[in-house]
Amino acid sequence: MQENEIKTIVSLLPNSKLKILEIGGGDGIKSMLLHNLGYDMTCVDINPWEKQFYPVLKIERNRLPFTSKAFDVVLSANVLPVVSEKKQFFDEIDRVLKNDGIIIHVVPSHWWSIFTNFWHYVFIPKYLMRSILPKKTTSVIPETHNSLHVQDNTRTSSKIRRLFSHPLGDNPSFLHEIFYFTKNSWIALFKLHGYSIVEIKNEPLFFTAYGVFMSKYFKSRRILGRVFPIQYYFKIMKNSDKT
Repeated sequence: MQENEIKTIVSLLPNSKLKILEIGGGDGIKSMLLHNLGYDMTCVDINPWEKQFYPVLKIERNRLPFTSKAFDVVLSANVLPVVSEKKQFFDEIDRVLKNDGIIIHVVPSHWWSIFTNFWHYVFIPKYLMRSILPKKTTSVIPETHNSLHVQDNTRTSSKIRRLFSHPLGDNPSFLHEIFYFTKNSWIALFKLHGYSIVEIKNEPLFFTAYGVFMSKYFKSRRILGRVFPIQYYFKIMKNSDKT
């Protein structure tokens, strides 16, 4: 799946001699794959994963430790849903991005939320059984693709709320995300913060956060992906009044 995402991301890039900042890289797998293709990669995260495929610099929230206009491209993959202070986030991206630079945001669609939550509620009995059996470390939220993985260290009441409302991002529940994760909602968000939409691509492969059939039925999942695009690849630029 990572290789498939990289192929789509590369198709949005103008050439291979670019200095790219990846925000929310987690384990650095995307930065490693892009580095292997010849891109000059810098990867950051507020909570880098312990296992890293590429060096991931730990940063403070909404603060990028780089000089202004340092990068040709800023990339984030499924980071925006968990960003609560979006204005500050976008302002920092604008600061470190060159005037003619591009931004690529990979974001989940409402279909991703719908189908992931279908499997979530199917698996709730399994989670509840595990919670009353001899203690094993389990997570209320599945290990989702990319940066939507959330470490669960909340109180029991919060765990129960998240178990049943199951927001995959920063919204109160997954029902909110069925609206906020639509393509039109993402377009409206980017335009609100002063960006022009250059190009949008759909994820060609169907998948969910639970990884059901992750390594099977690729032909069928590509057909499903045309009908139910699971995520979007937005290529955007700053409007002239922001440069």
